[in-house]
Amino acid sequence: MIQTSPLEALINWYITLPLARKYEFAQFILNYAPNLVNEENFLFNVPPQEYSHISSKFQEWLESYKDKEKINVVGLILCLRAIISFQIRNWDNPFDEILYTNVSIASSALQNLKKMKDVDEEESKRFIDSMNFGISSRILESTEIKKSWDDLCRKDLSDELISSWFHNSSHSI
Repeated sequence: MIQTSPLEALINWYITLPLARKYEFAQFILNYAPNLVNEENFLFNVPPQEYSHISSKFQEWLESYKDKEKINVVGLILCLRAIISFQIRNWDNPFDEILYTNVSIASSALQNLKKMKDVDEEESKRFIDSMNFGISSRILESTEIKKSWDDLCRKDLSDELISSWFHNSSHSI
């Protein structure tokens, strides 16, 4: 028996994401399916730099589907599952390239800093190390999000569970 609806499972997954990633997913969905998200044009009225506001408006929009017919909820879930899965798969491709490029830039920057006079080499090295840590953290974060998404798709957003939920006689979302 399903404990939560597929929509609730998706919302619960979304709210656990870091703010920047919530914004990123809202933007991907808006870009890939603008008419889906903007049926009331609510995101067009939000300045793009307001991450938290866009993320909360997007979550409100998801929540609004709790009051819609099950067929509409299933359509939404299938669309969002496809868009998010597509985007997450694209994360895999550039990581090695991005990491290699940034390590090369950091290494080159360190070499140039060593050649300069009046530059604290230790402070420069700490700055470059922190830059590399940020890149590594982003890759680790992406890997964790990808794992949690794959788990969600195997369980609460699987075709079988969505179908079971849809055909259940209960009308609750």
